[in-house]
Amino acid sequence: MAAKIEPGASSLAKRIPGNTFNYYNFNGQKRRHNWYLHSTSTEFDEPIALAFASGSTVAVTLYGCMGRGAIAYNRGDNVELRHQLEIKLKRTGMKSRPHPMFHGCGRHNICNRGQRDLQLELTPRLRLCPFAWGKRRVFIDRVRKVLGDDDNLDS
Repeated sequence: MAAKIEPGASSLAKRIPGNTFNYYNFNGQKRRHNWYLHSTSTEFDEPIALAFASGSTVAVTLYGCMGRGAIAYNRGDNVELRHQLEIKLKRTGMKSRPHPMFHGCGRHNICNRGQRDLQLELTPRLRLCPFAWGKRRVFIDRVRKVLGDDDNLDS
């Protein structure tokens, strides 16, 4: 995902794979104005990332979005995977639902290049609020559970 482009998304994306899953990060390296590097999920065409996603059993992408509260919006073509995560997050008291504007569907979306997909849009409060670390930990754990890595994770 995008360090300095969508602040907070990369730090969460780095924690999800652990030692179990592969990881690709699109970083902004400029001293400032990294938001100019932002690309939509259907326009993102970096060859290594596209090959990586296409060769994956499950492709998960994280983005930042606007919104009130700590919400993990879900999107993508795989309704089952989205629904599983939504249920797991809601059981912990976290807010998760389909994004009202971004649907993340179609083969042009990088997250839909894998056999299964999950695209997540995270609000600033979930990504950045210093008091939301507990929610971020729950989010990371539940994403890992949905992806099939239950080792050493809380229920």
